[in-house]
Formats: sequence, structure tokens, C-alpha cells
Amino acid sequence: MDPNDAFLKQTLSEVPLDYLQLHGTETPERIAEIKALTGIPIIKALGIETAADIADAARFDGLADYLILDAKPPKEAAHPGGLGQTFDWKLLNTISCQTPWMVSGGLTPDNVYDAVQSCMGLPSFTGVDVSSGVEISKGQKDAALIQRFVTTAHAAMSAENLKDA
Repeated sequence: MDPNDAFLKQTLSEVPLDYLQLHGTETPERIAEIKALTGIPIIKALGIETAADIADAARFDGLADYLILDAKPPKEAAHPGGLGQTFDWKLLNTISCQTPWMVSGGLTPDNVYDAVQSCMGLPSFTGVDVSSGVEISKGQKDAALIQRFVTTAHAAMSAENLKDA
């Protein structure tokens, strides 16, 4: 979240990364600076709660290489993510970004099918992002939950399951 240049340089000198995933309050200008500094593709996570948040995502169109549209945490939240909250996926019907994007926030094996079906056919939708939704305890992933999540997401994305088919 909100890495400074020194942190980025030190991290990249120690760990070769294919992507930088940014979850802070980085502005479009800062995204451009980080990309110029590192030469690494950027995944920018954006908190979504309202239609205005969807419209705001357009500011990052073409700057980030991917967008993650995540549930916006409540103001009183102690952590920026991993809270198991979803947002109203119908808000995504107004998205106009050409940058590939993923939906995130509160996804689990039980709701990923509906999330994917809500996004199928929308411009530049490319997939889903999950973390805490496949954990059996904080920070501990469960192989069976991961398998169920992936299987369900793939089923939702398959052509035979499209709503309009």
C-alpha cells in the first residue's frame, strides 16, 4: 500500500516480480510514476461501494495493466481488505474501462458463480481474485476450498453456462 520509491527499489533488488499489485491510495499519476520507475506491469486495486466508484475507475484506464475491483472497506475497518465483504455487482454494468479487470471482495466458493455470471459479457472482464474466501483461518488457505472455488469459477465462465446462451 502506497509504496515509496526507496521501498520499491529495495524490494525489487531482492525479489524479482512479474507484477506489482497496489492496494493503497495511489493516484493515476503515482501509478504512472511507479510504472516508469520499475518497468513492471501494475495491478491496481480499487474499492467499490457506489456507482461513483465505478466511474472513478476510469481514471486508471490505460495506466494500470489490470484493475481489481474490490469491496470498499468500512471507514472503521482496521484492515484494508480480507474482510469477507462483497459489493453490489450490478454496479459493474456501467463500467467502461478497456483495461482488463477482475472482481474481488468477499468471494467464496459459494458466491463466485453468481459473481462471474454478473460480470460475463461486460467490457474487459477477465476473472476473479480471491484470498480470505478460501481460508480456514486467518492466513491459512485450504486446498479443498481453493479447488471448489476454481471449479465453480470455471463452470461459471464456461460458454454453456452463460446467461444469454
